Amino acid sequence: MSSPEGKVSIDDKEHAALTFARVVEETRDFFPEEKYRPNVIKARSLNAQYGINPAPHEIFGNGDGIGTKPELAERLAWPKQHGHFESLAYDVVAMVADDAARFGYFTVGIINNLDVNSAGDKSFVAALARGAHEACLIGKFPLLNGETAELGHRTAGWGTNRLNWNMTAVTLINREKLIDGGDLAPGQPVVVLREKSIRSNGLTRARKILETTFIQKQCGRETTYRDQYIREYVREKIGDICLKLGDDDLATILESTPLGADIYDHIQIPWHESFRKEVKEILRPSRIYSPAIYAAQGGVDGKVQVPIVACAHISGGGVPLKGKRMVEESGLGLDLETIFPDPEAVTMLMKIASTYPRLPEIDDEKPLIDERSACEQWNRGVGFLTVHRDTSAATDFVQLAASIGYEAAIAGKVITEREIRWRGHTWTY
Repeated sequence: MSSPEGKVSIDDKEHAALTFARVVEETRDFFPEEKYRPNVIKARSLNAQYGINPAPHEIFGNGDGIGTKPELAERLAWPKQHGHFESLAYDVVAMVADDAARFGYFTVGIINNLDVNSAGDKSFVAALARGAHEACLIGKFPLLNGETAELGHRTAGWGTNRLNWNMTAVTLINREKLIDGGDLAPGQPVVVLREKSIRSNGLTRARKILETTFIQKQCGRETTYRDQYIREYVREKIGDICLKLGDDDLATILESTPLGADIYDHIQIPWHESFRKEVKEILRPSRIYSPAIYAAQGGVDGKVQVPIVACAHISGGGVPLKGKRMVEESGLGLDLETIFPDPEAVTMLMKIASTYPRLPEIDDEKPLIDERSACEQWNRGVGFLTVHRDTSAATDFVQLAASIGYEAAIAGKVITEREIRWRGHTWTY
């Protein structure tokens, strides 16, 4: 497109691309081993072309995203508090880099895939880019490339700045340093690394707890139907025109709207207005654990500092699921003590869920959350697990982790039974 003066102007999408291109340039040297940093293939002032030489190793990639966590930032940031968007980069970087680290893969760069409703708010885009820069600094790898897509109404959410965020980690595989659990054995010690954030998992349940409680506060403790509140909410927002409509009439209008989807899913309830403190805590950024595994491995080519037998990145499904995946191929289990307290967000959600009476018809005759299901939804203070061949190696890893800022402790052992025992509960597989 051209400006009135005849000069080529930069549209919103191009501006976003240039903003992240600066992050690419600024993070180029973040990986500790110079040999595996991006090489310039073709130099440009911005958007230079890069390549990574993995020799003598192999290269791989894994992708992930942060689901609905951006909605929390959208709710807090609206209308103009853009700083709430910065921490989201930590979450998406943690998801891909820590997934790679559990196998002993080394993340040498990440590729960005960002969908927004609009890139027109430059402060919004700048906040996302600042977060990406800081997350790369913590993770010790560069942003390599990416795409920012403007999708309009296809990117739903709250407020005027809405997004979905995914990334792909580009990883190196040194076959001599794989962490594959092949040497797992009963009695080996398990180390847990502390997490103070809810990370990016179990957020659907977190939102349901807050939304259900909000509706109950607004419409009465016995309210069980989201649709009922939405009709009252729409009636209030539209105003006098709705006064002549009965509840059945309004429901008919809403349900006949030709959206091609359930209109009730498209109407956002302002539950965050009653839970701003809780929402801010749930938004707390994820800890990035890959640097601890990198240090234990001695980097890609260095001498291994602390041998690791197996790892688990505690994300969706919590310790019961991710712990099981770590040991199930060996037909073993885990017996873990509770070392670290719940993240504050989990404590808040458990308290809120217990405040109002259980409404069986909301959740298939199950409570919104209880002690056992909380273990299956959230990390509950454990973000990463490592297994070591003996207590000496486990102690060395705890000390190494502490030296670079991680809280870690020996929390249990591998067992012969096909069970995950934790927090007074047992999961058998």
